[in-house]
Amino acid sequence: MPNQPPRIRSKETFNRLYEQAKKLITPVAVIFINPSPQHASGFVASKKVGGAVSRNRARRVLKEFYRHHYHQIIPSEIIWVARRHIVKTPFHQMQQDLIKCLKKNELWIEKNDTYI
Repeated sequence: MPNQPPRIRSKETFNRLYEQAKKLITPVAVIFINPSPQHASGFVASKKVGGAVSRNRARRVLKEFYRHHYHQIIPSEIIWVARRHIVKTPFHQMQQDLIKCLKKNELWIEKNDTYI
């Protein structure tokens, strides 16, 4: 995927963000977000979410949301941690919950706004 921002893969970066980043809680995910000059993201689903199929689907759904909307989130390092409810939540509802949370915390850029 050529236009996708880089993924967070190192354990050190995950641990740093878990300790230092702002923690946002939604019904479908916990978001650890730390503003930075460039976008970067990591996706996590623990065994609490369900079996391998459910965990993979949860990560895939979060990745899809991020792929469509990363340009509207202020440049940040983000860890998306799936919660148990994500498996049964329809995509459009999940999308609304995440956007609402990001807007509430002033991390969302409206399409007609510019980030400076």
